[in-house]
Amino acid sequence: MWEQYISGHPEIAQTLAKMIELNEPGGTGPPVRPADAPPGACAFGTLVGLGGRPELNGESAFVVGFDKGRYRVRLEGGAPSGKPLGIKPANLALDPGTAVIVEGLRSQPEWNGKRGLVKSVDAEQGRYRLLVKGRARPLGVKLECCRLESLVKQEREVQEAARVAARKAEIQT
Repeated sequence: MWEQYISGHPEIAQTLAKMIELNEPGGTGPPVRPADAPPGACAFGTLVGLGGRPELNGESAFVVGFDKGRYRVRLEGGAPSGKPLGIKPANLALDPGTAVIVEGLRSQPEWNGKRGLVKSVDAEQGRYRLLVKGRARPLGVKLECCRLESLVKQEREVQEAARVAARKAEIQT
């Protein structure tokens, strides 16, 4: 599916192949492995720019949801029970290879709503470089201008189910 985004970017194809290889059973893999993920984890990232809890900066986290404008995350190695942390999108640098939807761009609004793949992250600048179909060069966006594709789809499904239920209720009355 992502071939269209990575064609012309052999370094990304190699990175993704290596990520897949590392996560194979018996691989040497990154520190966060899907087998270690809490139920419902849909992505991984690193906490950045937290002023209120600076001791958490640099910690790896599993994304388990999105609510009220914040990612719900569990820290790697943290207790699976307990309440997830609410983290602003600007404070979570999603891992390269993560599928996102671009949102909230003011300078280049034509890219809003487009799907992309995180090529790289500059946590100090708070920016991603995204591979986006229809663009020859990676698109630079702030961390807060991306949402996880899987969570956007999930949110749309919930909204559609609510619309259908409301319509059914309206018809019955």
